[in-house]
Amino acid sequence: FQARMIVKMYEELTCSRINTLCVVGGSGKNQEWQQIKADITGKRIEVSEHSEATVLGAAMLAAIGAGLYKDMDSAAFNVFSDSRIYLPNGKNKKRYDSIYKVYEKSYDTIENMVLELNEISRQQ
Repeated sequence: FQARMIVKMYEELTCSRINTLCVVGGSGKNQEWQQIKADITGKRIEVSEHSEATVLGAAMLAAIGAGLYKDMDSAAFNVFSDSRIYLPNGKNKKRYDSIYKVYEKSYDTIENMVLELNEISRQQ
């Protein structure tokens, strides 16, 4: 639910809409988790077939430095392969929407409690 909250805040702050969330790394291997994220956020999830994004990015920068590609756009176009796509399931999303409303209410309460606990810990 935190990812949904972050996406919502970003969309509100930038007055723009995010249609796709890109996933790289270890969590992308869990197909069920990606479907849950798509259902909760209501966004298309695109999982890169490259599990080591940091290493790939470093290799792309090295290739640019060596003159193999002129910029990141051309390197990405030539390096990235097909991705797995997860689309929101409408039935599941509707259920998660109800749970998310409760999450939003509880988030405000928990946030205030954390601030109070931080204040107490600073006094000691």
